[in-house]
Amino acid sequence: MELIQVKDSIIADKCDELLTLLILDERKYDANISSQVKIQGWYSTTLEDTNRVTYAMVEENKVVGFVHGYIKDIAGGMVDETVALLDALYVIPRYRGQGIGKLLVERFEKWGSLKGATFIDLSVLNDNKVAFNLYKKKEYIPLKSYLRKKL
Repeated sequence: MELIQVKDSIIADKCDELLTLLILDERKYDANISSQVKIQGWYSTTLEDTNRVTYAMVEENKVVGFVHGYIKDIAGGMVDETVALLDALYVIPRYRGQGIGKLLVERFEKWGSLKGATFIDLSVLNDNKVAFNLYKKKEYIPLKSYLRKKL
């Protein structure tokens, strides 16, 4: 297996497919997510943006996991520190438990540090215990809560 930075549209399109799987997987935790979601062409639009990055774990030309994030633009300079946002992390179920998610997070953390970030923010659905445990092992701590009320 090889961990690569995504720089071409072919691999980016494979990451779109995994993003679709990630979103559909999140339906277990949020019934409001549409079952008709299909992401196409998203990561290709981010390839030239130097404040965004996507890394993929590839095995024999198959993307088995990816991480995507960016440097957060905080409106009005409300914070003094640069923050990187880990926006998406997904590993195909059959490849989980092999440390791939950990490696992808560590590579994103390194990129964030190189970009001058002093913090990494991310969000996790409350019931996604697997993700919570991964981030807890990586020393992430809860910061905010996002609440919802059905009307």
